[in-house]
Amino acid sequence: MSQKNTGELLELLKKSPSLGAYLNGNAEDLSSKELPELLNEALADQPISKSECIRRSGLDRTYAYQIFSGQKKPARDKVIALLLAMELSFEDAQHFLRRAGYPVLYPKNQRDCAFIYAFLHHLPVLELNYMLDELGEPLCT
Repeated sequence: MSQKNTGELLELLKKSPSLGAYLNGNAEDLSSKELPELLNEALADQPISKSECIRRSGLDRTYAYQIFSGQKKPARDKVIALLLAMELSFEDAQHFLRRAGYPVLYPKNQRDCAFIYAFLHHLPVLELNYMLDELGEPLCT
């Protein structure tokens, strides 16, 4: 996954001699891929199968397969459950959310703090849901 953040990309765009040069030089950082392609690419980099990822996510099996195939456009929480199931790092999850067009996790939001903590401590979705329940927040799945 790419390492350039939004601020870095904006600075490069400001300094670029042309839009074409910017687009060509930063193609990896610009998202034109749909969610299913991004999910399948992220999963391909992990040592687990799609069925194992879905099992770990706690999502309904049929619904999760529909997410991977593009038949369903999931809410952010469902995507986060899949990313946790893949055991992505916090940084990779943030980058994924940006590329997929979802809001990144925000440390000033109590619910997002639970998500961030789960990524940083490699917690399964089940443990995340225990934390969310203790906070009085809706469960992730």
